[in-house]
Amino acid sequence: MFKKDTGIKSLSNVKNSEKKKIYRTILQEYKLNEKLITPEIATQILPNSIKHSAFKTATGYKGTVYTDEAGVPLWFNTRDTQLIPTVFTLWKAPFLLPIIYTHDYVIERVLNGSNLMVPGTLPPFDKRLMRGTVCAIANYKDPKVAIAVGFCNVDMYKFTEVVGLSGIAVEVMQVVDDFLYKSGGKKLKIPTGDTISLPLSLEELSEHEEEVSPEEANDIAKDEQVGQANAENNESVDPVEENNEFSQKETEDIPTEKHVAPSADDDYTLKTEDIDDFFKQSTNY
Repeated sequence: MFKKDTGIKSLSNVKNSEKKKIYRTILQEYKLNEKLITPEIATQILPNSIKHSAFKTATGYKGTVYTDEAGVPLWFNTRDTQLIPTVFTLWKAPFLLPIIYTHDYVIERVLNGSNLMVPGTLPPFDKRLMRGTVCAIANYKDPKVAIAVGFCNVDMYKFTEVVGLSGIAVEVMQVVDDFLYKSGGKKLKIPTGDTISLPLSLEELSEHEEEVSPEEANDIAKDEQVGQANAENNESVDPVEENNEFSQKETEDIPTEKHVAPSADDDYTLKTEDIDDFFKQSTNY
């Protein structure tokens, strides 16, 4: 699609309200579970600040391209298509699209402008790879690194093998080193899979975050024990002892305890001191 100069015009800022609409459209069109999307992941899908420009290809396609602040193309669409992520976006968010894998020889053909043919694909296939679905193409040796984006031309998920089959598997829309790629990503190199942090599915990311190693579980248990011990210690401390910095005036204001003689009705037990007092008083008479 972008084999020749796209004639991209000057970029203009996208209003925040419009950017939010675009983001919501992406979530809906690609059926993304918003509950699994953190703010950090959201910015990988679509940055906080984006620009846009109209384009017209040599083959007659007209549409809009959306870029980041540096002018790197992130998403595009035509009058007849939904928003489509570029390879730059897929390198940050590889979970966006189902991927069809192939090998070195076919990758070279795709980079030279050919569509991906069914015999050049490698099963098994993602169940989402149905006719009309936006998908990515990657080398099986580096499965996270998309080198092209296009539309699935047949129901690839139905095939368990491709030997003896023919036809176009993916109609390529954008590919590494095409004119759209070069329009803003000249200085960016193709990454390797180990430099792409996010997984191929949001569900996989959620499961990874929920996993806790034995060492982490042990540390958590220790922290809980320390916290419980501290709480018990705090409860056992006399609050008066914690705040014993009284002034002399405050001490004087504290009433002293007065001795109250027991009444006849009280059940009173004689103490040793009381008996001694009785003997002393009897000698006075």
